Amino acid sequence: EDNKLISDVCDMRVQTGSKLMITSQPKSVAAVADQNATISVTAQGEGLSYQWYILGSGNTWSKLGDNSSEYTVKVSGYTPSVYKCIISDSNGNSVETDSAEIVIAPEGSHFVTFDANGGIFTTDSTTKKIQCIYSTGSLSSGDYGGSVEREGYGLLGWSTKKNADVAEYAVDYLQDCKVKTDMTLYAVWT
Repeated sequence: EDNKLISDVCDMRVQTGSKLMITSQPKSVAAVADQNATISVTAQGEGLSYQWYILGSGNTWSKLGDNSSEYTVKVSGYTPSVYKCIISDSNGNSVETDSAEIVIAPEGSHFVTFDANGGIFTTDSTTKKIQCIYSTGSLSSGDYGGSVEREGYGLLGWSTKKNADVAEYAVDYLQDCKVKTDMTLYAVWT
């Protein structure tokens, strides 16, 4: 009887509905000057609201308009290029996206993302993706720094499919990949 704790007030809260989470991060895009570029995010949760931000001078983030999962900007020579979004739900939770870049590119350029697909690029032990702007024809291993590794695996090549077993482009034949649109190439491991 000496080990009892008596309380007159009890406040219990039970959260229902789906958990707030980002299901698709914004992706960087290349855009030609005087054209519109759109970045977007996909999230799940209850009563979502979106607040986009732009990185300005002094590395400070400034709020942008629109409560939308997409943000569109007309690209110009003076357009700041790094954006992020904070998503909030009706339960008071919030989550911040990765930043995405809108890059001003020469006419006919495309954005190519090299995804280490479980590995890392050896230029920086934490880098899992490298992005580049490409404007002429085909790629080379120099476009991703030439060195990607995954412990216990060998690099077979690159594929446009994330879970590929066969490389569409062998390591020494990346120049066979003709860049005609924005694309992601995933490392294929053996």
